[in-house]
Amino acid sequence: MLDDTLYPIEPVLDEANAAFSTAMSNFGYVDIQPSDIVEAGKEIRSQLSSDDTSGSDNTAAVDPLKPSTVNHKEIRLAAIRKEMESFILKTKLRQTAEDWATEIDSLTAPVRKSAEK
Repeated sequence: MLDDTLYPIEPVLDEANAAFSTAMSNFGYVDIQPSDIVEAGKEIRSQLSSDDTSGSDNTAAVDPLKPSTVNHKEIRLAAIRKEMESFILKTKLRQTAEDWATEIDSLTAPVRKSAEK
């Protein structure tokens, strides 16, 4: 269990996120901080819980492909993926802006959509 009942897990998770951040910086992902992973995980948890309560009544259709529970590992992996995708998008937008000799904020919506793909 990851609820600090039997073992203090927060220091372990902090060390794991710091180690991941350091390792990924060796592969060029220099802007991903341990706190970014934690915040992304919180956003994902919040989104999942709001999705569960978004139905206006209890008779809303249940998606049979959606897992009924999500564990910490799945949320952490999703948070890491989200941060890596965000880094890649920022890098692509910066490179595109440099190629076009313009500011990132000046890139049009179609150019941004292309970078997101």
